[in-house]
Amino acid sequence: MKKFIQAKLAFLSRKILKKYKPKVVAITGSVGKTSTKDAIYTVLNAAFPERVAKSIENYNNELGLPLTIIGAKAPGKSAFGWLQVFSQGVKLILGKIKNYPEILILEMAADRPGDMVI
Repeated sequence: MKKFIQAKLAFLSRKILKKYKPKVVAITGSVGKTSTKDAIYTVLNAAFPERVAKSIENYNNELGLPLTIIGAKAPGKSAFGWLQVFSQGVKLILGKIKNYPEILILEMAADRPGDMVI
């Protein structure tokens, strides 16, 4: 089930990024990702209020990164909650949300070979 959810979230997040074309600040590394993300957010949000979003908490994995792009929190093991997340992603793709962030600050973990391929 986890692979299914990951695949659907990845599909939705790619479509959302393609549609809204936000500038992405990607942060990775072994130490200080969350602090760096928060510092960059503070500076950019002061310059561009209401136009910047950041990863929730340390949502930096295969589930958390797409959830940040969709703008949703993880519903845990709730099937209904996951349907709501997917619905929110579809609404972003099919509709035109005026307040979708212009800048996304994304924290990304790299814990396996191949995670950081350019």
